[in-house]
Amino acid sequence: MNSGIIHGQEFPEYLRSNYVSEPLIDTKSDDFGLAPMTKGYFVFCSNGRKGLGKILREPKIDLFLYDLKNNAISLFDKSGLCDLDDHKNNIGSVSFTSDLKTLFISRNRFQKNYNGIVPFELMQVDILEETSECSTLPFVNPDYSYQQPFFDSKQGILYFISNIPGGKGGFDVYAAKRYSDHTWSIPVNVESINTSEDELFPTTDFEGNMFFSRRTENSGLDIYCLIKGTTFPERLPGPFNTEGDDFNFVVLDSKNIVMSRVPKKNKSSDILLFSIFL
Repeated sequence: MNSGIIHGQEFPEYLRSNYVSEPLIDTKSDDFGLAPMTKGYFVFCSNGRKGLGKILREPKIDLFLYDLKNNAISLFDKSGLCDLDDHKNNIGSVSFTSDLKTLFISRNRFQKNYNGIVPFELMQVDILEETSECSTLPFVNPDYSYQQPFFDSKQGILYFISNIPGGKGGFDVYAAKRYSDHTWSIPVNVESINTSEDELFPTTDFEGNMFFSRRTENSGLDIYCLIKGTTFPERLPGPFNTEGDDFNFVVLDSKNIVMSRVPKKNKSSDILLFSIFL
């Protein structure tokens, strides 16, 4: 595997190891929106499994739980989580705080904006002992979309993408600092990674390095890494990037990575696991 030098600085050591990859989820559904949960588990979005979509007989996006140890998939239990089971809503993606007491979720609004488009909003779900409390994040402007949340519990920062005015073009990555349960900073544009293209699916690892995807001219969506303390992101080498669309790069731990990939044009997205080959 490529040793990966980023302008004089190497990729994290775990990315310079030898990996073996295996398809975890390879179906006709679109599977994406990966969110680490507890050790050995992650939540993902899908639009064709036996969940709400099958009940409604339409490609509805639903949440599912993946158990890595037992290689098992189950419908994510949303009961008691406000109105997340409401069939009028499509869920974009989710993210959890490390203590699992708060869930951040992107879902479509009920009304169209001034352009006649139904935008996505970001919601905070506080999980209590017997119930839950939901609220739209205070910085959300209902005329624009806010999607693909990723909460970095160590830094207390929520990363997401949005097309709000003042960006560099398309969807940009933004960061908002969480000061207390419901007190947030004004979101700031992560200028070092944003361009006139769409930047998508921001995540961070246990070292504070950032990953995201950007559309390239010849190879679809590619995954980039911004090393902590630097200002210039670099495209990841193989096996993480291919000629297809590669995105939603999530570091579960120093030995396991999951990500989504569309191997060929007009095909569905699959989920892969990369594990260090010892």
